Amino acid sequence: MHDSTPLIEYEDEQYILLTPQIASIPSKLLKSPIGSIESLRDDIIAAINFAITGI
Repeated sequence: MHDSTPLIEYEDEQYILLTPQIASIPSKLLKSPIGSIESLRDDIIAAINFAITGI
């Protein structure tokens, strides 16, 4: 089952990816990256897909 807000673990911290809010974040609020969650690419794409299609 996919979720539009998957739990992401990065450096022993847990975060919730608020996929439905991605487009509402102004780019000026984004700061320098502190790392990469590239290994979670499939989960992130599935969350975006779920947010758009509901499947």
